[in-house]
Amino acid sequence: MGRHLQRGYGQFSITTPPFPVLNSLIWCLGLEKEAKKEGFRKYLEVSGVLDALTKVLVALYEQNDKPSSALEFVQQKLGGPSLPEYEKLQAELSDLQIRYNELLKENQERCRELEELKHTQVEASATKELDVGNTRDEELKSADVVKS
Repeated sequence: MGRHLQRGYGQFSITTPPFPVLNSLIWCLGLEKEAKKEGFRKYLEVSGVLDALTKVLVALYEQNDKPSSALEFVQQKLGGPSLPEYEKLQAELSDLQIRYNELLKENQERCRELEELKHTQVEASATKELDVGNTRDEELKSADVVKS
């Protein structure tokens, strides 16, 4: 028959009959599991997770005064701001948006005023030119009258 593996423990022994198909299946499952692990490792590397973790761990290693909680240090470095910090930033963003809108409105008003001033200046300049032109015409007419 086939080979039998006997393992002894005290007075008992277990005999494992040979199952080549089962052994092959177990071996294939092991390969599949390793392939999944390798795929996941590549995914972590390509997505930058390994690099980010390495940088945080190096930063922790280089700390002269080690933090009391390494986990909190890692969370702080990897995560965004804490909830109170986030709320503060949201409020600041809201204030800045309001200020931006006010400045934008003020800028538009100043631009409108500038255009009005330009238009007024053009009209005044045109009126002045007409007045100067009319004065010259009158002077010429007066000169013609005097000559005649």
